[in-house]
Amino acid sequence: IHGLCMVVEKVIYGDKIKSVGNANVIVKSLRCLITFMIVNFAWIFFRAETLSDALCVDKQIFTMGGVKRCL
Repeated sequence: IHGLCMVVEKVIYGDKIKSVGNANVIVKSLRCLITFMIVNFAWIFFRAETLSDALCVDKQIFTMGGVKRCL
């Protein structure tokens, strides 16, 4: 997931990625928040016992599917 996100970022921003050090506080904070969200999403796959459990959790998150227990 991390590698995929790096590829997408490189495709979207190209060489502008190097100028992040010059970005303002809001941009840096937003990038940090997005990274945090991606890492937390990726941990679902490490915590779940099976891929179907992980996909069930994902479905519950993105559809607000109630209180069905996945794990």
